[in-house]
Amino acid sequence: TSMTSFPRMHRRIIPVLVTVLSLFGLNLRTTAAPVPITGPSLSTFASDDAFLDYIEQTTFQYFWNEAAPNGFIMSSSDANLASPTSTGLALSAYNIAIERGWITRSAGAARVLTTLQTFWNTPQSDVPGNLNSSGHHGFYYNRLDPATCYRNSTNQGVSSGSTSIFLMGVIDAGLFFNHPTDATETAIRTLADNLVSRANFFFMKSPDNGIYANWSPETGFGN
Repeated sequence: TSMTSFPRMHRRIIPVLVTVLSLFGLNLRTTAAPVPITGPSLSTFASDDAFLDYIEQTTFQYFWNEAAPNGFIMSSSDANLASPTSTGLALSAYNIAIERGWITRSAGAARVLTTLQTFWNTPQSDVPGNLNSSGHHGFYYNRLDPATCYRNSTNQGVSSGSTSIFLMGVIDAGLFFNHPTDATETAIRTLADNLVSRANFFFMKSPDNGIYANWSPETGFGN
């Protein structure tokens, strides 16, 4: 179904992103700006909502500030590599930031378009030993070189989990940027449709109707 056929979705999901952020250990990223040991006292905030506003905005700032020029968000576990997971979370964070007035719609749309173009235009391959590839069958390697957009090692496999979280952000972007005549937003919707349609989930389906965690051209499917 086309992104344009869905109604716009309004929700407040940054607290969920904060939870996922913790689960994936993004707060452990060593090259980000130092996190102060002590933050504002709880007594600084007039209400729980004011406190959540602070948490939500500073969480968004992580994604906004840690993006490579091509839109990739760096990995938490390796400061030299980018993560489709982190990038998918960022795509949703940009939408929320626009609605909350933290960035302009045009600035957010430009960042999202760059990100989607990067993932769409980077070649994919099933050739063993080929490092000039971002993935296969619409799935992406768990870690990518932020400069080249390619896998950096034959030890990296395409990940069903990382790809799914990335695609949820892609879907969110396609739903959010719904202006019918804006060229940037039209391009976002088209790319979102293309990226979701390219992901061949049947490729990752196991014989017992499960989903493989990963696949690589060198070793085949993981568990």
